[in-house]
Amino acid sequence: MTGLTMMGAGAAACEGDACLLPASRPSAGPDPDTTGRHGAGQPAPAAYAPLPSSPSPEAESVVPVSERVSIYTPKAPAPAHTFSQGVKRGPFVQVSGQGPVDPVTGEYLFEGDVAAQTVRTLQNVEAILTAAGATFDDVMMLRVYLTKREDFAVMNDAYGEFVSARVPSGVLPARTTVFTGLPRAEMLVEIDALAVLGA
Repeated sequence: MTGLTMMGAGAAACEGDACLLPASRPSAGPDPDTTGRHGAGQPAPAAYAPLPSSPSPEAESVVPVSERVSIYTPKAPAPAHTFSQGVKRGPFVQVSGQGPVDPVTGEYLFEGDVAAQTVRTLQNVEAILTAAGATFDDVMMLRVYLTKREDFAVMNDAYGEFVSARVPSGVLPARTTVFTGLPRAEMLVEIDALAVLGA
């Protein structure tokens, strides 16, 4: 067995990984081999020419992967030793979850006031985005974590006013809101962000 597969006149013939495509050849009058099978004067079936070969893996272009870079700014709360304020790789920027913390004193602010906590938290997110060269117009997704379901409407109003004013394109980021426990009792809200820098 040669492993050759013929698929009819005009079709490709394959053997192993190699395939042949039909290629025309000049006719010099009736082909005696075709008389009686294709009709007198009919051209013989086309010969087969090789398919163009696929480029070798070595010839394919390789896009280098950029390094991850830790983002830090004194205009946002200092991170715990276990994580970065943000991480950037190529056009992607991930901002760690932020809370209503004063960047200078490290104190948690506005106890019991979810609207004020939301604004302070978003200001901290914005400071890290800015340090990474991004804006809220580059943000694809924001995740909001609340400790109490009844705080949703107030948070949503404060969030909407803050973010809308910073998205001149009018394309607001996607968002998910989760009700959960947070690390500090005085924290009513935490927010993180994912941004993709434009060209």
